[in-house]
Amino acid sequence: MTALTRTAMQRSASSSIPPSAGAPPRDTATTDSANWLDLGELRVCVSGQDPRLLGDQPGLLLLSNPADSHDAIVFRGQLTARRYRDYLLQSASPGALVIVDQPALGVHPDVQLNSGELLALWEPLQPYLDTIARLRRIPLLGSDASRDAVLALVKAHTRQSNIEARWQSRSDQPIGYPLISSTPDARALLEKLADDGLLQRHFFERLHQCGHCASAQVFAREVCISCGCSDLTEAPLVHHYACAFQGPENLFAADDGLACPKCKKMLRHYGVDYDKPGQIVSCNGCQKTMSEPDVSFVCGDCQHETRGDDSPTHTWHSYSLTADGARAAAAGCLPNRQSKAGSSTLIELTDFIAIGRHHVDIAARCDRPLTLVALYCESRESQSLMPDRRGRFTDFLARLTCEAVRRGDLVTRHGDVVIACLPETARADALVLVERLQASIDANVSDEVDTQITYIEGDEIKAFLDELA
Repeated sequence: MTALTRTAMQRSASSSIPPSAGAPPRDTATTDSANWLDLGELRVCVSGQDPRLLGDQPGLLLLSNPADSHDAIVFRGQLTARRYRDYLLQSASPGALVIVDQPALGVHPDVQLNSGELLALWEPLQPYLDTIARLRRIPLLGSDASRDAVLALVKAHTRQSNIEARWQSRSDQPIGYPLISSTPDARALLEKLADDGLLQRHFFERLHQCGHCASAQVFAREVCISCGCSDLTEAPLVHHYACAFQGPENLFAADDGLACPKCKKMLRHYGVDYDKPGQIVSCNGCQKTMSEPDVSFVCGDCQHETRGDDSPTHTWHSYSLTADGARAAAAGCLPNRQSKAGSSTLIELTDFIAIGRHHVDIAARCDRPLTLVALYCESRESQSLMPDRRGRFTDFLARLTCEAVRRGDLVTRHGDVVIACLPETARADALVLVERLQASIDANVSDEVDTQITYIEGDEIKAFLDELA
């Protein structure tokens, strides 16, 4: 790391986002970790209604197109799983808070409000400002096959919640996951994430399945061990002491009491002539008696019968994020599966450090390339830029860097310095990216500003991140 970069890191030019002009007054005694002074205007998309019908609400920017970035989505009218899935497929912010004005079907909303509360939406959103702040740090999710998996991690991370299993009715699966209720085949997806070390399993239930179609909609029944008939009768077991015969009580029935069907003697005194040591099961089909019947399962979907000993089982779990899962959620992509096309999003320094350390571990363990690039703008004259101008140039440099790097690369700002973390990238490859960035800077930044670029590689990366922390 050069002296220039180290000096730049020590400067402090951070500035908060100013609140929107119409933002509601805030109680200065409140100490929320996230508030409108930090977040600025909240962006709320409205589905199923012209957003103008919710009025002009201070502190909120109401949108109609889910392809525009937003913090929350309001669904007017009934929200179904199909409608929510359609929204996710076109949404720029699929992890956004879900707000409904009616009970949802097959979807777990974050907030349910009445019509009056929707007309003053700022107040109900206050408890969710921390969630919105976390959502804003997540890079835009790609549209590849991993999107559902990443979204599951993002929802758990931003809501600070486990992905809990719950019993559900009127569904093809008896158990579901409300937090990601719209995800197809959620159990298989979560199991894969757990196998990859991104989620930790917590036992919920173990269920039998159909041996023919693997459906969990099976009905247990007791059947005869001989003929498989379920027409069974349970009766007291009678034991005749004299001849040692045992059988169901109905076999001992006589006109004037009980008589042994084997030796024909009358059983007059309980505890002297006989006793009843338990219950016995009789099959009304084949007359077979047994102490315990067998169990079989009949499938409600294909009507196939599976004997209990042959019935497969599945174990259902709830899940919590592991440290790797939290890093993947913050990065907006699965480890080693970043898309090489598109752009990145500026993330918080703390997230950059955590994810950067994760990439350092991967690079060391798997012998993979990793490069960090630090960029700093300074005046080409002898005097330094004024702080306000330097801040504006740094903001602009950060935006150009986000546009130049690939989706899945990491970009953050620390004071006057913009830092990019480039996984799976050797310095030679990083030079190509920086050349593209330099061309964009030359085309957009005035001649009075010079951009200093430093490359950090190998063991220097860990020390660099430690200094940032």
